[in-house]
Amino acid sequence: MYLHHYFNKANEPFRSISELPADEARKIFDGMASYLIEKEGGVYNPDQVTDKFIINRHKLRCDLECEMRQQFINKNGNAQRKYPYYLILSEYATPCKPLLEFYKNGDYIALPVEDFDMTTVSFTYGDSFVQYYHTEDSPYELVYTYDEILEIIKKHGWVAKNENGWGFVEAQLWSDLQINKYRGN
Repeated sequence: MYLHHYFNKANEPFRSISELPADEARKIFDGMASYLIEKEGGVYNPDQVTDKFIINRHKLRCDLECEMRQQFINKNGNAQRKYPYYLILSEYATPCKPLLEFYKNGDYIALPVEDFDMTTVSFTYGDSFVQYYHTEDSPYELVYTYDEILEIIKKHGWVAKNENGWGFVEAQLWSDLQINKYRGN
């Protein structure tokens, strides 16, 4: 198993938008929205990307991450950071093309799970933001430990498995220890 981290080559890997001041977060959200509008056409409406939308999105993300952190701690997880770094759990070392193309200049790092202290990594069966807002009508929890997510995958398969064999299980890394060597600082 591997943990993949996807990012824009223009930025360093392993950054958290939640740790940024609102004005810096807005620039990143604006850049992502502009690229997705350019790439996907009418899928994203630039008129909806207002200051209020960005501020609300930033607050919602921080609220979600606080909830995930607390749930992970309640499962004896070791959440050393206030906000996580996002990764994708995969059976493969090669990248998932749609996830790589989510960024204008997409890049990725694939790391074997053996390189991680798995008590510092939580998992969501699918996208955490989506799961957060559908928890009441979903049979899945918001946060799983590594052993729990392996059981869920064994029982239900990979989320949204595509023609390339890829499924989507999000991972949240709550430690800097294993990734500091990949960052520029």
